[in-house]
Amino acid sequence: MDIKFPSYRSLFEETKIQLNSLMEIALDDLEIEKDKNKFIFLLVGNINLKINTICFLLENNIVDSIIGLQRIIFELQIAFQSYCSSNNKENFLELYWKKRDFETTIKWDRVINGSHEAIGSLFSEEGRRIIDYLKHKSKKNVKDSTSSRITQVWYELASGKTTKDLSDEYFDEIVYFSNYDEPSNWIHPQRLEENMGIDFNSDINKNYLQLIVGNVRRELEWLANDVADIASYFNINKDSEISTQLYNYGEKLSEYDLKIRKAYLAI
Repeated sequence: MDIKFPSYRSLFEETKIQLNSLMEIALDDLEIEKDKNKFIFLLVGNINLKINTICFLLENNIVDSIIGLQRIIFELQIAFQSYCSSNNKENFLELYWKKRDFETTIKWDRVINGSHEAIGSLFSEEGRRIIDYLKHKSKKNVKDSTSSRITQVWYELASGKTTKDLSDEYFDEIVYFSNYDEPSNWIHPQRLEENMGIDFNSDINKNYLQLIVGNVRRELEWLANDVADIASYFNINKDSEISTQLYNYGEKLSEYDLKIRKAYLAI
């Protein structure tokens, strides 16, 4: 199904400009706050990247894999909101890095100690010992920081809440269904017949295409709110030059959303 989707490219670049301007202010803060401030921009910057990828695909009438990307954006948004609202950002950062290390080492351990001897033989005994040591150390580090199951996502460990709990806190049930639950069926191969036509080309029915485009509109709203929240978080003066720039940026996002709405109605 063809869709005339407007280009996001200029807004992608504009978002980077606004984030860079805000980050300059954020990193002028006390040295001890820099890592905590950088992480805010890491989250929103990744949201912008993925929105750009999705819009590029739609602009070129490609829908394959988009719904899976939209679940990632949902998780990034949940992480952003729970992180920004937390009074213990150090704990979020600590568990992000500790969980990252644990997931890295446990996967290397599976490779080294797997059932294929030919692969395992590529690693020296010293290499095996190092990976084993790092695996146990990283596992202990995570357990020392949380009483939750270490299989949970880092922002769940840091907040003490599940993704569903956090979604209920910030959104309604429709958002959770549209941006997380249903996309999970596409990440796990449980919508195969919905993703391809009989000629083996990418194909998707009207309902799922509407879901995708509706999600994009919601994701752009999140992005606009995130940038505004960052400005508020760092106490940007409403009469300042950067505040005017942010207002104009918001207007451009609104104009782009109107174009997407036209594309949505034409489906």
